[in-house]
Amino acid sequence: MYSIFHTSQCGSTLLGALLSKSLPTKNEPEWSHKIHEQENQLDFIKQNASDNEIIKYPSVYCYLMPQIEGKKVFVYRTLTSHINKLKDSPDLVFHLNAMTPNLHNKTKSWDMGTTDTTIQTLLWMDRCFWAMEAEDLLLINAKDLFEDQKKIAKKVCAHFDIDYVPVEIDYDVKDAALNHTDNPIELDSVAVKTSFVEPPDVADFKLIRWVDSIIESHPKLKYFM
Repeated sequence: MYSIFHTSQCGSTLLGALLSKSLPTKNEPEWSHKIHEQENQLDFIKQNASDNEIIKYPSVYCYLMPQIEGKKVFVYRTLTSHINKLKDSPDLVFHLNAMTPNLHNKTKSWDMGTTDTTIQTLLWMDRCFWAMEAEDLLLINAKDLFEDQKKIAKKVCAHFDIDYVPVEIDYDVKDAALNHTDNPIELDSVAVKTSFVEPPDVADFKLIRWVDSIIESHPKLKYFM
């Protein structure tokens, strides 16, 4: 079983597309959005995921990283980049509702307040804490993925121990409907190829100082900075 986990809006859909000719890949199939409704989540995953395909899971399920068997990848943005990208995310309520019962022990007692910025920080921290406990996991910084798709795709294929098949993608993979796919991605059938440029992060120095104060309390999180 091969899995992609991520901090959200960090290029994980792109990564899934880049791997789709190396191994059948599904980016967040519909069943994956129903995991939190299941009494036995691991059995539900085994019933729906094949051993010979790559599944990119919704970011809300990062708590499953230490439990799911097989090789995994965790794609992440640095915290300031994550907040700049997601502080106004409309999916925030769903993420909180789905993940609250499974918050990492280190975040259960963390008083983050109620603003979108502080909640997004908690979500990011929670996902990174779970990544620290997972085995057979490769960490991918989104910045590296955006800068050199080929290099990162090769690195992931080596980690998965599968043959690398070159793929060139210079369009917005979400506009191309390569997310929420129940069938394996078929790049040759993509009709919409809107150009995509990753916007630069905003240098919000007040935010950066606040982030630094968070990291000081959890030194291991510095790896993701």
